[in-house]
Formats: sequence, C-alpha cells, structure tokens
Amino acid sequence: GTVYQKEYAIISSLAKVAKEFNVSIVGVHHKSKNKKEQDNVMQASGSVGIVAAADVIWSLERKRDDQYGFLHV
Repeated sequence: GTVYQKEYAIISSLAKVAKEFNVSIVGVHHKSKNKKEQDNVMQASGSVGIVAAADVIWSLERKRDDQYGFLHV
C-alpha cells in the first residue's frame, strides 16, 4: 500500500486498542520542516494518514530562544 495507507492502518489499530481497553495512547511525532503550512495539524511529518486516523491531535510549538510555547489542541 501507500505510505498513507500504512500510517493510517497503524494509527487506527492503536485507536481500536485504546477504545477496547478504555485507555489513552499518546504518540509523539515530530513536525515537518515545511514553514509554509500554517495549520498545526497538517504540520505533522509524513503523510496525513497519521493525523487522519488519530482521535485527537495536540501540537506543541515554541520558537527558538522563546521562554514560552503554545499547545494547540
């Protein structure tokens, strides 16, 4: 399959396990270096299969040398 299909299958499998056992599974992933994209969800590196299959996306952002960052939920 495509990268999208593979990533979607992995994340949706984890989501099924989380729902079955009533737990949260937190995945940590890095952001793309594409500075043009303004949408924090779409800044996840790789295909959109990861963000498409996840139930919730949090994005933590802090500019270099800034003391504080922003958590986008």
